[in-house]
Amino acid sequence: METSTCPACQGSTKQPITVHTWTSEGLVEKEERVNCIWCNGKGVLADDRMAIYMHYADMWCKCHDETPTVFYKDGEHPDLFKHHYRCGVCVKVKQIG
Repeated sequence: METSTCPACQGSTKQPITVHTWTSEGLVEKEERVNCIWCNGKGVLADDRMAIYMHYADMWCKCHDETPTVFYKDGEHPDLFKHHYRCGVCVKVKQIG
């Protein structure tokens, strides 16, 4: 089984996540670094996992401007069972749940 550098963490083994917390002062945003969920903190992906990651990465909208959205209920869209929003321009996923 061949492996390649994990594109999610670029081989660093960590992924940044942004944590939003409501406090008495308002919304506090903090960036954390956690073990990469794609490679389990190893920095490399096997070819079969790489194919899954590439499919996942390709499903997301990359439009930079504010775009109209279309809402799909659970089971309503053939490509994604979970309710979600899709971009009205490129038709890719903008938000799940």
